[in-house]
Amino acid sequence: MNSHLPAPLRHISHGIPRVLTVATARELGMSRHAIEHALATRGWRRLARGILLTVPDDPGRADWINVGLELAAPSGAITGWDAVRIAGLGAAQPPRPEVLVLARAGEHRVVGRVRIRPTRRSFTTWILPGDHPDHPFGEIVCTARAVADTALQYRRFVPVRALVVPAVSSSGVMRPVVHGWPVARGVGRGICG
Repeated sequence: MNSHLPAPLRHISHGIPRVLTVATARELGMSRHAIEHALATRGWRRLARGILLTVPDDPGRADWINVGLELAAPSGAITGWDAVRIAGLGAAQPPRPEVLVLARAGEHRVVGRVRIRPTRRSFTTWILPGDHPDHPFGEIVCTARAVADTALQYRRFVPVRALVVPAVSSSGVMRPVVHGWPVARGVGRGICG
């Protein structure tokens, strides 16, 4: 049994996500009082307005990405260094501490360690599989867009070149975002797999 969960959530057999919206908590049966109690006694934290971290740990990059996807919903997509890393490319360390989420609407903003960047330009996204360890069913931009967004974050040429060269195959075509996850959405510019 899930005795570590607040009483209204113990009926959930698989536990709850690390990042949880207040709206989802309410849909799962938690009252406002139960949420406040979890914040006061179980180490839960507010990461943004209406978004909670349900573990006593410090939030990591994956948590901030999930915050960004929630804040940019329904059009948010993982981009930049994190998308490049999911595609198996890029340096071990990010160029900036903030994660980058692209959105089709809204305003540019920084909340905690997530930067949400809206754009009117179309972009293609892929849906990550439901068994992805950090972002099940999360949207991610195509590799070409992720590489371009990452390159903009670097202030020197050498890491950009180190990123772009392996991303381009010998035929000059960008590698697809994630092999085996072929669920494309949107209309994009460029070759995305």
